[in-house]
Amino acid sequence: MAGQRETPELLSFLEPFVLRSSLECPFLVLSEMQLVQGIPKPTEEARSRVTPSFCCTQAACHETKAVLLVDFEGEMPGHGGEISIAQLQFTKVLDPKTFLPRRLNPRQCFQAPGLLIDLRCTNCIDVIRQVMGSPQILKVLWGANGDCQCLMYQLRPEYLGVDPKMIIDAQVAFDDRVRIGMAKMLESVPAEIQEGLPTKKAQIDWDLFHCENRRALELPLVAQKALYAVDDLHRIEAILGTKQPIGGSYMPAYQRSESMLQYLRDLVAGAVLRLGVKKAHVEGDVFFLRHLLAPPSPPPLPCRWTQIDHRDPG
Repeated sequence: MAGQRETPELLSFLEPFVLRSSLECPFLVLSEMQLVQGIPKPTEEARSRVTPSFCCTQAACHETKAVLLVDFEGEMPGHGGEISIAQLQFTKVLDPKTFLPRRLNPRQCFQAPGLLIDLRCTNCIDVIRQVMGSPQILKVLWGANGDCQCLMYQLRPEYLGVDPKMIIDAQVAFDDRVRIGMAKMLESVPAEIQEGLPTKKAQIDWDLFHCENRRALELPLVAQKALYAVDDLHRIEAILGTKQPIGGSYMPAYQRSESMLQYLRDLVAGAVLRLGVKKAHVEGDVFFLRHLLAPPSPPPLPCRWTQIDHRDPG
């Protein structure tokens, strides 16, 4: 981990709590309970050693102006949905000073370590608050709007209360009119770059679960779904490492992402002013405001009931 000397003893100690992606990148699982089946619940000693490691890593990120790939998984992120896990990984495909892409040799991609974080746990939520709220760490996401709504206003199953800063929604970097889905974008990424990466649908078929009103990400995660989560960071890096953003820079995407965040903040701030609510971040007030700001439901459609005759037609 950046910022701390990786002694053989430390690496050996942490190995039971590491998930390896489909491309063999190590992801340290941060949780206070079991997050992934087959990876044990961390012991008190493990948690006590991981905490200072993370502090060193965060300090190193600030000093080096690191760039992180970030993704969240849950059930229908956005208003009314939830996020339950977070994935972070270092990347070098973008210059944090100029916002220009770096063209890397494919062998330089998919090698950095990362974190898989359980958002059911208070200490883990604190980690996300520190990282996502840091103006010194540039974070790159794909399709950030729904994730940011949950980060800012999600109350169940856990209140997150994150104010994201310094993010780039890479999805808006390649087309300023149409939001291109990650799977669709990957169709134009050279196959050799994606070698070893399963397709998204091969790992989780979201529609299969949601059409039956079932959770797709039941915790603790089975190994295949945990791999889906961390592999998504590889997919983002594959896109960023091979595709050219509009105008050759990620600055316009950064500016649009900042505007999106300000819009989400202003929604609640405006409602607070109109209603005279003074403590907008108190849980009950945020819950009230979220539902106040929800778009109105359409009127119910007229329903016609038909009597079905189940008798044998013969």
